[in-house]
Amino acid sequence: MSHVRYEASASRHMPFQRNTEGEATSGNIIPKLAKLDFPKYDGSEDPTAWICRAEQFFYFQDTSPEDQIRLAAYHMEGDVQLWFQRLRQSARNLSWDDLKDGLLKRYGMSAFENAFADLCKLKQTSTLREYQVQFHCLLAKAGSLTNA
Repeated sequence: MSHVRYEASASRHMPFQRNTEGEATSGNIIPKLAKLDFPKYDGSEDPTAWICRAEQFFYFQDTSPEDQIRLAAYHMEGDVQLWFQRLRQSARNLSWDDLKDGLLKRYGMSAFENAFADLCKLKQTSTLREYQVQFHCLLAKAGSLTNA
């Protein structure tokens, strides 16, 4: 996944006030947030991690729902960009949830892959850290687990 850098804005957390010259200023001085990366997506991997990164970006940037779709579409490449064009033509009022569902259906795990079954069969074969990464990846794909 390649990334594009954007400057994070902290202004959504602070109310604006006017100084003596009438310019808008935030009420408190806060440090500038680190630059955020918005990943590109080309469909070569399961979109779950890309969706998570995009949602984090949207939260920190306070991105409007309309701009979420535009920004995500801009960062799609290759086949995914063509797939998105077809989706947008068929769904007039496309929401972020619609886009996520479509990406997961098209580029996510297939019906033959079962994340829950893979999670149950997961064994530690290397370091504990690598096992934890695999476990959390499969857990994210399997969804929430409930006590039965």
